[in-house]
Amino acid sequence: PPPSRPYLELLRLRAQCFTRLILESNDVNFNVAIDVYQQSIDYADADRSRYMSSVLRLDLCKLLMNWTALHQVKARVDHICNRVIEDDINAALVQEAIDLKEKCNDKELKEVLKAMNQVMGYNYGGGWSSHWYECPNGHPYFIGECGGAMELGRCNECGEQIGGGSHRLLASNRSSATVAEALQD
Repeated sequence: PPPSRPYLELLRLRAQCFTRLILESNDVNFNVAIDVYQQSIDYADADRSRYMSSVLRLDLCKLLMNWTALHQVKARVDHICNRVIEDDINAALVQEAIDLKEKCNDKELKEVLKAMNQVMGYNYGGGWSSHWYECPNGHPYFIGECGGAMELGRCNECGEQIGGGSHRLLASNRSSATVAEALQD
């Protein structure tokens, strides 16, 4: 077999070349790039080249996030990034994996906001940043109508109490700066 590091670099370059040729999701070049990345990762894992395995995994995540609808790849990207974080090869790779996970979450939030932009002629998401709040653990939620808290509920993510009454938000909740920032992009 060829020396591992140069061979893995060559496989990575090959995958990157196919990535640059992609015109749309699921075209021939997209599928070849995915296959080459997967073969490269398998080879790196078998050879115990943990650094190159992490680099290749992060490249694959970027490819998936750029060319596939997020709802189709979010779980896979999270799984791949978690592997890189767990392997903890070096701080730069771990930080890149964390950043990709955050980018994935930001992209998901933007897709939700875009979908909410127009519902039955009522603009819920586009300019209504004052309708978005966060539970005590930072999970976003939306209050419709006037945007004021009129009832209590539970966060879908963590179960913490959300909302309020008489247009007063619970003290443990706050306006969502994360959503406001996403609305400005």
